Amino acid sequence: MLVCEVMSSPAVTFRPGDAVRQAIHALYDNHITAAPVLGDHGELVGMVSEIDLLCGEFDAGASPKRVGDVMSRTLVTVAETTEAATLIDLMVHKRIKTVPVLRDVELVGIVTRRDLMAVLTRDRD
Repeated sequence: MLVCEVMSSPAVTFRPGDAVRQAIHALYDNHITAAPVLGDHGELVGMVSEIDLLCGEFDAGASPKRVGDVMSRTLVTVAETTEAATLIDLMVHKRIKTVPVLRDVELVGIVTRRDLMAVLTRDRD
């Protein structure tokens, strides 16, 4: 099974200039825990998670934050043609829950542990 068969697309995305509070609402409303952050040309520049946003919002005495201030710039990505088993191994070893899916440099989707669990529920006897 390939990543393109289990990914969610399109992914909810943010821009570095988006307000942290706006991102909190979007993650909550969409029942997701993280989302890619795209630059001016649609390129992937980061990931922002619930914990990034919570830390940004509850940073005592800090001025209003933007997604770009709190996002992670260390990225782990996969191609849409990656085997799902390879992705699972990567998620386990890197201890990550959400992985952006790229076609060359274009973001085409995202895979979460929940997406992978959904595959298992479809394969019931």
